[in-house]
Amino acid sequence: MAQPLTILIVDDSPEDRHTYRRHLQQESENNYEIIEHELGEEALEFCHESLPDAILLDFLLPDVDGLEFLIELQKIAQENMPAVVMLTGYGNEDIAVQAMKRGVNDYLVKGQTTGENLRSTLYSAIKNVKLRAELHRSEKQLRESQNLVEHIAETTPGILYVYDLVEQQNVYLNQKVTNILEYTPQSIQALGKELLTQIMHPDDLAKIPSVFQQFDTSEDGEVVEHEYRMRHASGEWRWFHSRNSIFNRNPDGSPRQIVGTAFDITSRKQIEQELRDSNERFQLATTAINSLIYDWNIETNQVTRTEGLTRILGYLLEETEPTPQWWQNCIHPDDLDIALQQFQTIVTEQNRYEIEYRVRHKNNQYIYVLDQGIIIRNQQGKAVRVVGSTTDISDRKSVEVALRQSEAKFRRIVESNIVGVYFGDFSGKIYEANNAFLEMLGYTRTELEAGKLHWNMMTPPEYQDLDQQKMQELQIYGACNPFEKEYLHKDGSRVPILLGIAQIEGREDAGYAACFVLNLSQRKRAEAALRRSEEHYRYLSNVVPHLVWISNPQGECEHLNQRWYEFTGLTIEQSLGFGWKDVIHPDDLAGVMGEWTKVMHTGETYEQEMRYRKYDGSYRWYLVRAIPIKNQQGEIRQWFGSSTDIDDYKQLQAERDRLLQLEKTARTEAEAANRAKDEFVAMVSHDLRSPLNAILGWAQLLKTRNLDEADFTRAVETIERNAKSQAKLLEDLLDISRILRSKLRLELTQVNLAAIISVAIETAYPSAQAKNIILESAIDQSIPSITGDIHRLLQVLGNLLSNAIKFTPDSGRIIVTLSAENAQAKITVTDTGIGIDPEFLPQVFERYHQANIHHQQGGLGLGLAIARHLVELHGGTINVTSPGVGKGATFIIKLPLI
Repeated sequence: MAQPLTILIVDDSPEDRHTYRRHLQQESENNYEIIEHELGEEALEFCHESLPDAILLDFLLPDVDGLEFLIELQKIAQENMPAVVMLTGYGNEDIAVQAMKRGVNDYLVKGQTTGENLRSTLYSAIKNVKLRAELHRSEKQLRESQNLVEHIAETTPGILYVYDLVEQQNVYLNQKVTNILEYTPQSIQALGKELLTQIMHPDDLAKIPSVFQQFDTSEDGEVVEHEYRMRHASGEWRWFHSRNSIFNRNPDGSPRQIVGTAFDITSRKQIEQELRDSNERFQLATTAINSLIYDWNIETNQVTRTEGLTRILGYLLEETEPTPQWWQNCIHPDDLDIALQQFQTIVTEQNRYEIEYRVRHKNNQYIYVLDQGIIIRNQQGKAVRVVGSTTDISDRKSVEVALRQSEAKFRRIVESNIVGVYFGDFSGKIYEANNAFLEMLGYTRTELEAGKLHWNMMTPPEYQDLDQQKMQELQIYGACNPFEKEYLHKDGSRVPILLGIAQIEGREDAGYAACFVLNLSQRKRAEAALRRSEEHYRYLSNVVPHLVWISNPQGECEHLNQRWYEFTGLTIEQSLGFGWKDVIHPDDLAGVMGEWTKVMHTGETYEQEMRYRKYDGSYRWYLVRAIPIKNQQGEIRQWFGSSTDIDDYKQLQAERDRLLQLEKTARTEAEAANRAKDEFVAMVSHDLRSPLNAILGWAQLLKTRNLDEADFTRAVETIERNAKSQAKLLEDLLDISRILRSKLRLELTQVNLAAIISVAIETAYPSAQAKNIILESAIDQSIPSITGDIHRLLQVLGNLLSNAIKFTPDSGRIIVTLSAENAQAKITVTDTGIGIDPEFLPQVFERYHQANIHHQQGGLGLGLAIARHLVELHGGTINVTSPGVGKGATFIIKLPLI
């Protein structure tokens, strides 16, 4: 149930108070506790003790009027003034207005007030007072909140701002902008939309749109952070970190303004850069020393390692565990206990450690490392941290092992007495020597230990300058190239030696050195024997009738005998090396090099014929043989070869081959002639018999005298035609006979070619007309006369035209031309006949040769052979061309005009 409202009725009329009480008690929605007083002072006393929720105040009281009551009430209530409804008589509205100015909420006129009017007016007054009080509290809280915000804004360590995304300018800035960037808020506001472009770094300004885009998807209260640079009033760029969120939105829900705080992080950025620089220097330092740096926090049992781990063991940092146990698992099992025991001992007694052991590389190979560092202790002396480095010393260990092995080998060499070894210095004294050296020069160890051996006393005088030179070389380079000299044997004889010297480290000033002495006596004797053998070889090679040579495995000549130089005329410089290639005939060189290269790889005996150039430029054939000289391992050391002159043999062989070829050719021609003769006899017998048969047949018919005039005429023409054919055949045979016996002669005179061509055409015209063949000519009448035989030229032209008509089908075409070309008269006979097979073209002008298709037309195949001979007797040429069978042919005669 709601708390009842206290209503104070101040009125000196009992009847009115009763009426008011009754009206109020009829209220169904509100519960009222009604207090009544007749006098104003009594009512004020009551208000001192407890302020009512509302007061019904009669303006005309016996002791005070309503305005005075209000003044006193305001003093009592101050800010908690209750609702006051003034009761006035009719006509006192002006007094009511004054009262309302004093704080009365409403007024009623007595005599006109109804119950409903009283209840609603009083309820409205109470409600308005409550609303006014609540508004007052809200305003007070707002002022307090504003003061708090202002206080926070001014005490925050960063720049507080409100930025309008639509207007693209700040709408609020706190005073920190002056403290941090030394700009006043007014100067910042004056920049308006140019704020960011004026003071933000260009590189960061380009990123601002992407930052603002994040607000399009941001929720209220979500923070968007970014870093950027702003220009200080001094011109310096300073780094800032901003935290922003949406302050208010547009009606469509899009962001309108953002509120944010910008913190100066320049110092942090500088520290970060310094840290990066420091880390970079640290990384460069660790890279430069090629070591793993580690930091072991003993209390947390965590180890931080550098990337040197990858260079040392091949592991990436992410492949490892940051614990000492991981590292211990990599230590060689044979070294682990020893290394841990050494470390524990050092931790107890010292602050620095240095331990060598083996660790397993990622490739499962073990390497030697040097582990060294410092131990950091707390105030109680307890070890809390270990900082150290691990360095790969495998190379050093390998060198140490190699040095030990080298010392062992050197000791074995000295003790093996394979070569003489002694230790001496620049003073000439020999301090130590092996038995090989003592035996080489005839001394005993007793004499050595007595200090009687001095290398300078053993050296003949003529080697003193060489010794001085080698001692200087030893001082400069620490060793000198082996050189030959002699030592004097104890018996006075000379011993040739090869001496090599190397200084001993640490005793360079005195020239203390190890000297290796190889006895060359046996080699010297072998060299002398070899020189004698070579001398004998030279004498022998110079007397043999061959070119003798020696080359290295690569084919470079190292020696050539005297006969080589006499034959080629070359000097030694021109011949040695690959100079021999210049002597070989160019046509033979490629084959020679191919075969020579082959045997150099296979090691087989070399044998090849080739031509050598003589000193006079002529070439002679030589047979070249060479055998490889190999060492005990089967490797070729040299080639020994000789070149034997076979030119006379090659000439005899060539002459024999030429005679054999001539005999073969003659035999082939004879066989061909026999075949041609047989074929010719067969053709002659056929071509003679055919006309004779016709003549005999028609002669028998004539003897019967039973022929009519037409048959008689036909018989005579047939006998005449066949007789002429036989006459032509016999004339061709006679011409061939004259040609073969060179008895054919020309009766030379001036010949007009245009005229005789016309005669030949007129003679052939009837035969052409009989077959409806068109006979055309194109004669250049300006062609001058030539010297020739008219009858023989007509014979040639008649033969060509006769053949053209014979081999051209009915209704064909024959064209004869005469023209001048290159000081020659050119005659062509072209037909549209059966043509000539390309394979038969070369044989067209041969005696007794006919193509099968031609033979079907009859004839001995002598006409064109005779024609060619007659043309050639005139100093001309005759040729034939044909596109092929069925495509006609063209015969071309060329005769000289001069």
